[in-house]
Amino acid sequence: MEKRGEKGKAEIILIVLVVILVIHLTVHFIYFGTGIPYLGETGISGRAVTGDVVNPIESIQSFQRSENISKYVVLGEWLIVILLILYVLIKGRVSLTKDTKGKESIKKIATIKYKKKGLETDIDVLLRLLNEKKTIRISTIAETFGVSNSTAFGWSNILEDNNLAIIKYPLVGSAKLSLAGTNEEEPGIKKKDAKEKGRKEKEDAKKMEKKSKKPTKMTKHKKITLKKRRKHKPTKKSSKKKTRKKKK
Repeated sequence: MEKRGEKGKAEIILIVLVVILVIHLTVHFIYFGTGIPYLGETGISGRAVTGDVVNPIESIQSFQRSENISKYVVLGEWLIVILLILYVLIKGRVSLTKDTKGKESIKKIATIKYKKKGLETDIDVLLRLLNEKKTIRISTIAETFGVSNSTAFGWSNILEDNNLAIIKYPLVGSAKLSLAGTNEEEPGIKKKDAKEKGRKEKEDAKKMEKKSKKPTKMTKHKKITLKKRRKHKPTKKSSKKKTRKKKK
């Protein structure tokens, strides 16, 4: 899956492997030759037996061994690249078939359940539909709302600019509009994040409980004010004496 300006993991690995393969193949042809007559057949292999060589036979044998190893590595790299291309294509094809199967259900939901209410626009209805389906192809949006692909792209761009959705470009099929925060390739991440969030919330709640149970420490200012109040507060004995004097 490819996001705007970004690549999926499989595609990044594929690009890196192709670059390594091209570099390795170029070095192999320059050093060992192509083996094709009149097209760099020998390369620079003559250096292996020229100069001050003590044992030319051993030098040729070691050179042949290294050439064979390089050939096997190149073949292995080609095999990995082909398998990775097949994996990406098959994955995209499976996703495309799922989307085509769910196209009719999206149309029904949009026509029956999500009708315009009051001052709502088509973009508001699309956002409500996206909240339920999480991912919709741009072509499906165009067919569902009876608009062109460029109009559907315009709506998708508006949602993306407001950080409500993300436009993704898979290798197979048309572009997709996904709800912001959803990750199709790694669904397990959400569960882990939810668990961690729950654990943190529990820890915070425990800390708050401990703080509430602890007796509050009296500050110096409070202590001084309490002492002053005690000094000015008349005792029961003094108040009784005053009342007796008044009666006399």
